[in-house]
Amino acid sequence: MTWSFWFGAGSNQSDGLGLIHDSTRLFWNTAVVRKSARLSHLFLLSKKGYNTLKASQRGKNVREEEICFHPIGWVKTKAREIPRHYSVSNVRGELHILPKYEKGLKDIKAGDEIYVIFHFHLSPPFEERFLIQEPPHLPGVKLGVFSTCSPRRPNAIGLSILKVLEVRGSVLKVERLDMFDGTPILDIKPFKPPHPVQ
Repeated sequence: MTWSFWFGAGSNQSDGLGLIHDSTRLFWNTAVVRKSARLSHLFLLSKKGYNTLKASQRGKNVREEEICFHPIGWVKTKAREIPRHYSVSNVRGELHILPKYEKGLKDIKAGDEIYVIFHFHLSPPFEERFLIQEPPHLPGVKLGVFSTCSPRRPNAIGLSILKVLEVRGSVLKVERLDMFDGTPILDIKPFKPPHPVQ
């Protein structure tokens, strides 16, 4: 199965990077992407065929599908150095949400903690060798990618818990940023600490 992953710039730019996976390798491909007069496009698209899993795994065919994401906004920060993880960050910045989604921020207030789901838009293309990685804070320790928070992932999606400092219209001022300036935001959810099971 072949998958394509594109991040296209907005109306002020005309080219971007595409990620193509042909089941044996991933590589970046510079390509002209579709212009948008309003916002950038981020989508994961299967290109051909369908994937048949072994009977011992699923026992049925899984057909290809298209998964499409549109950024709801972007990160703005003046920080030049970004910590590796939100849990060790005191970096401040802003989440600039598209005006059409402003009403969805209605109940977010200063002091809240929020999950921010985002795209690792600067991450290098994923390769098989990244299935096992050595975290920078654990030298000599080899971990599977799904046991790490590495940006080098099969799907370059990140999740952070940020503290809201201020809400101004469609702009959230936040703390604990571990995202670079210009990072596309895919979603925001309320942080709810787990409660003990009765």
